[in-house]
Amino acid sequence: MNTAVVCPFADVSRSSSLRAKASCGHITEPLSLKAWAKARIDTGNWSFPCQSCKKEWVWQEVCKLALFTGEERECYQKKLVELTKDDTASFKKCPDCNFLVQRLDLERLCVECLFCSNARGKLYQFCWDCMREWKNPDPLSPDCGNKSCTITATLLSCPLIDVPHIEVHQCPVVRACPNCEALVSHCQEGCPQVVCPNCFSEFCYRCLGIEECNHAEFVELSDDDDTNCKDLYDFSVCIRAGRQKITGRKNYKIHPNYQLDD
Repeated sequence: MNTAVVCPFADVSRSSSLRAKASCGHITEPLSLKAWAKARIDTGNWSFPCQSCKKEWVWQEVCKLALFTGEERECYQKKLVELTKDDTASFKKCPDCNFLVQRLDLERLCVECLFCSNARGKLYQFCWDCMREWKNPDPLSPDCGNKSCTITATLLSCPLIDVPHIEVHQCPVVRACPNCEALVSHCQEGCPQVVCPNCFSEFCYRCLGIEECNHAEFVELSDDDDTNCKDLYDFSVCIRAGRQKITGRKNYKIHPNYQLDD
């Protein structure tokens, strides 16, 4: 018979109703665990090893075992997001509930969100690459079962444009055409408007509006000649769209004004 071991930081003087069994099999006391986890995050640590066997506990398990309140969870998640912003191999937000999920096996694409599983009453897993619900019955497979997984993964993980003086600054270097979903890049010069090389639709690389964009248009007049003017555009009111996911759209129209060169 296996005997449960109490973790060193557990306060055994408390009521047994305030003790919980971790995934590694050791017993922990929620309030002491909470204080320990908070202290680690406050000092810049984002790993949570069991103090008895050193097995790593994921962040979601720590929240559950330590009985974090919603306010505490939100507060310390913000701190963890900031600490782990460069560690996307281990930490990402669940695509369904937006709660931070930690991945211990960096080779495994199928990851469970404990909070979604509890809320749904059934297992919820998602693909770490394309951030969509896992469809393959084999959780160890490198294929999640979603179409265009690799393309979506590229859209979600590609670098951002870092050219402060242009209107597409901080947009992903790769976008999907909002009409046909072909991959498009901006030349990083001129205005945000681009033409898709596949369907020839014109759209704003910043807000992804097709042929229309919420930018302000005005005319600048010359000081010495009212007839000498030029069009100016203010894209500060054009809301930059977030990263995209491929939907697998098959039906789309070729732009009617496109003509092949003779």
